[in-house]
Amino acid sequence: MDQEYSRSKEKLGLRVEPKLITVDGVDGSGTSAIADELGKELESRGLSVKRIHVPQAGQKAEQEILGDREQLDQKTRDEWVNIGYFGVTRRVFMHEVAAALGNFLVVIVTSSDVKNAAIAYAEGHPDQVRWVSSGSATAGIKPGFRVFIKTSKEIINKVMQERIRSGTKGKADPKDDSVATRIRAFKETCDLIIEAEKELNVKHETVFNDWNLSQQEIAADLAKKYLAI
Repeated sequence: MDQEYSRSKEKLGLRVEPKLITVDGVDGSGTSAIADELGKELESRGLSVKRIHVPQAGQKAEQEILGDREQLDQKTRDEWVNIGYFGVTRRVFMHEVAAALGNFLVVIVTSSDVKNAAIAYAEGHPDQVRWVSSGSATAGIKPGFRVFIKTSKEIINKVMQERIRSGTKGKADPKDDSVATRIRAFKETCDLIIEAEKELNVKHETVFNDWNLSQQEIAADLAKKYLAI
């Protein structure tokens, strides 16, 4: 991985953007809510903030960006992982994120390269973490501040079931071990990324969201840590 990282870094002109924050977590961990509150907190301090969400594999936006899904399904599984998870991410970073960095003081991205790498990891493709560590998944753009949202299987199942009852998207089965698998894959992915980025000026912050603190309280603490960088 170190050689791959070094070659990609040189090729891509890897750069760390202090204005860029990524917030990632397993579905149901409170990622979007915390990112929204973090944006509000930073805006209250006089900073202009842009929120960007990266579509996940299989969503309509992916088809619009990558083209005909039927053509993609003809590719090998490894090619699909590369295109489905990171093709969308690269395009979002190349266009939306790059443009926002030139117009806003802070850019917050949710479901970034980290989450997509964790999904690939959970599906049996741990080698895909290299796309994050090398910067290939984000067109050479690295965030100055990464936030990892972690929580328990029980909390995620509860949140996802509430979404089902309310009619919003999402599903979970407490008897299904897939949630535990995703949580484990996310943790191991985060550990690999922290190790890979240790020589870069990237701040990593891990938050355990057990819902005892409000999203506003978590966001206020994250804002203080971000502004102290």
